Amino acid sequence: MPVQSKLISTQLRSGTFTQILPADGDPHTWSFAPTGTQQVEISRCIPFLRDSGNFSAENYGAETVSLTTGITIGVYGTVGNVPDTALYMLTDPDHPIKSNADWTSYCYDTSYVSYGQGTNMLVSRWTFAKSGQPIYLDAAKGQYLALVTGDTMTGLVDQHVLVQGYYINL
Repeated sequence: MPVQSKLISTQLRSGTFTQILPADGDPHTWSFAPTGTQQVEISRCIPFLRDSGNFSAENYGAETVSLTTGITIGVYGTVGNVPDTALYMLTDPDHPIKSNADWTSYCYDTSYVSYGQGTNMLVSRWTFAKSGQPIYLDAAKGQYLALVTGDTMTGLVDQHVLVQGYYINL
């Protein structure tokens, strides 16, 4: 029997689905998890930042956000009876994403878009399948893909991360 699949394209989400992280400085998690008996193959993620002003390599967004702990991305799941265990990290723990340039160290394509007026954007594409293999998530094992940071994103106009892939073995 052939493997059946269905395309997914969704945002990493927090419990309240706010795109900009709160200003409290506590760790926050944006995640995608399959449910029930679903299995998922994540092919890529597309981080998107929008801010007022010009972006530079050393800042995050324009000049309004300073990340001290940075952003980490990883796959988490249940090990034994312990949920929310890091199974493997996609970002190097010694080099979290703290600047616009850091997205380019993980993502093959990064585009800066300035229309001359209004807000400017940074869009990257991190294709997991092209850097080795897709990410497999299994709901039965409590697995999920997550972006975690303890920094505030107050000052950014918008930030979100799109994940794309397939539900498999439907």
